[in-house]
Amino acid sequence: MERNVKVKIDHVEKIYDGRQGKMVALNGVDLDIYENEFICVVGPSGCGKSTLLNIIAGLLEPTSGAVYVDGKKVEGTGMERGRHGARCRVPAVCFVPLADRQEKCYVWPETEGPARR
Repeated sequence: MERNVKVKIDHVEKIYDGRQGKMVALNGVDLDIYENEFICVVGPSGCGKSTLLNIIAGLLEPTSGAVYVDGKKVEGTGMERGRHGARCRVPAVCFVPLADRQEKCYVWPETEGPARR
């Protein structure tokens, strides 16, 4: 069975210019997310989780690299990504206990369905 790549993250970097110089939020992220695959982005505060998800959703532009959804480069937000194929949504945030501290868990809730049509 051939697996289709729905979301391709191709060497994505995001660098911000701060008061004390450059701040690297993402340093060359590469990831393929296949059809019917569920992933969870986890990590400590400030590691770039929200930045990565916002780039995938088209809310931020990467400094370098690119994100592709169904083979098309993400350039800004787009309704076509929400209706056909990968669901790119602004991440919702919930807190769950993990190793005696609160960690962020990002999910992309399904907001379209029979009840919303």
